[in-house]
Order: sequence, then structure tokens, then C-alpha cells
Amino acid sequence: MAATEEIRISDDIEFRVIANIFGLMIASAGLLAGEMMYQHSFDYWMQDSVPIFFAIWMAYRLFKNFLSLMIAY
Repeated sequence: MAATEEIRISDDIEFRVIANIFGLMIASAGLLAGEMMYQHSFDYWMQDSVPIFFAIWMAYRLFKNFLSLMIAY
């Protein structure tokens, strides 16, 4: 017999996706206002390490929650 897998998805997944979109927008605004854009060079990435980390983290969470939302529907 094949074992069935149950996927557990929280009830507020739509709000998590929306919150992650806004978080990614805030992180992108931090990157746009950062030193890399101001100096037009990737040599200044160290000064923008916090917005870069935040943007990558929020993009990962958005992707994960968006997949969960699509599985739910």
C-alpha cells in the first residue's frame, strides 16, 4: 500500500504572501537607495550587505509561501 502524504498549509497563507511582497519591496528600496546604486559600482556591496541579505531572505520566503499558496489552490 502506498502511504499518503498530507500537506499542512496554514490558514493565513495569503497574508503571508502579501507581507513578503511588501518586505521584498522595502528591501529593494534599501538597495536602490544604497551605496552600490549611488556609486554605480558593485565594489560597494559590503556597505549594502544588510539590504542584500534582507532581499534574498524575503525573496526566499516569498517563493516558499507562494508555492504553498498555489498548492493550496
